[in-house]
Amino acid sequence: MDLIAVQGMIEDIDLRIEAERGDLLRLVAESNARTVAMMFRRERLMAALQSVSAEMQQDIEAAPGRDVRRSPAPFDAAQVPTAHPPYMPGRAAKLILDALEQAGAQGLSGGEVNEAVRNGGLSLDAAEKTKSRLKKAGLAEHDNRIKRWWAKGQGPANTASITEVRL
Repeated sequence: MDLIAVQGMIEDIDLRIEAERGDLLRLVAESNARTVAMMFRRERLMAALQSVSAEMQQDIEAAPGRDVRRSPAPFDAAQVPTAHPPYMPGRAAKLILDALEQAGAQGLSGGEVNEAVRNGGLSLDAAEKTKSRLKKAGLAEHDNRIKRWWAKGQGPANTASITEVRL
């Protein structure tokens, strides 16, 4: 390569660097503008919150028969819920539970349960996650030895006898 070609390549690289730098500076400026706008919005919301809070405090103090000098009730840790909220079944759960109800005491294999969910237009991942959630919530029963699923209360009382029959 000759000297002129190398100098041309260097100039080309310099132009690319400047273009990238300009794009980067533009992005930083846009990001800064969005950040400043969010900070102003936060300040306005904080001022509105303080105003509403002050008005509420005045309303409380002006309420007839209210003793504002009385201290609030002591904190009772027993009233704070520690458990997770109850499981609320979604579309995949309804598909699974309907299929298990139809299967009755025979139950369904894991693949059959997955197929019911896929036939309902949902993914295999949704089926697997929902089976786990239903089992944890006690809405479905699963026997690992015979690989079967049942709706709550429909599973066999003695799965050993079913194992012998199906073998």
